[in-house]
Amino acid sequence: MARGHYFMNEQYSSLASAYDLLNADFDYSAYARFIDKEIKANLNDASLVLDLACGTGKITFELNSLGYDMTGVDLSPDMLSVARDYAYQNGIENVLWLCQNMTELELYGTV
Repeated sequence: MARGHYFMNEQYSSLASAYDLLNADFDYSAYARFIDKEIKANLNDASLVLDLACGTGKITFELNSLGYDMTGVDLSPDMLSVARDYAYQNGIENVLWLCQNMTELELYGTV
């Protein structure tokens, strides 16, 4: 991993446990509904959605609850760990989580 990528990963690793608290005022549900409208207006048959740099997965979960098949990708294993823990605790099993650098993204299909 390049030095810059390592530094960014370390920053987000330190932030992972407090990330959701720091963003508690953000209305993820409203934002997901906005994204849903845009998808339906511009991509009629889209069902598989990629949340790139998904962090703790808040938007991923909201879009999943609206019926999208979600893939969440983040560079930080700690952010993904928070997302996976939330998914496990809430019985959410149909999200694919990938720990990858978005500049070197490798997916298993088209999103």
